[in-house]
Amino acid sequence: MVSTEYKWRMAAFVIKDELCSGRSTCRCLRLARSTFRYRRRPTTAERTGLVTRLHELSCEYSRYGFRRIAVKLGGEGYQVGRKQVPELRDKVHPISPSFNQSRTRSAMKAWPWSLK
Repeated sequence: MVSTEYKWRMAAFVIKDELCSGRSTCRCLRLARSTFRYRRRPTTAERTGLVTRLHELSCEYSRYGFRRIAVKLGGEGYQVGRKQVPELRDKVHPISPSFNQSRTRSAMKAWPWSLK
């Protein structure tokens, strides 16, 4: 299986050398043209500050879930969406306790938030 990034690089090479049109290149590589044309937004200072503060709050309040962290960030003036905090938190602070669902409740006393 070929990754999307590799397909994108191949398409860019073919189109740059004018070997084929963009439409037919994407069709041959089975790459959506919207994916080929997509350009990532540059990281802003505000976004960097948000990620830094999210990391600080996640370390300070390690037991807080993403909703409580989002409320704290909102109280500090950051505009964060419902899905933005969990996504950023997983990238910044990926350590979360893993547990075996097949164990009994008495064996999972170490992480009480997992007993729902």
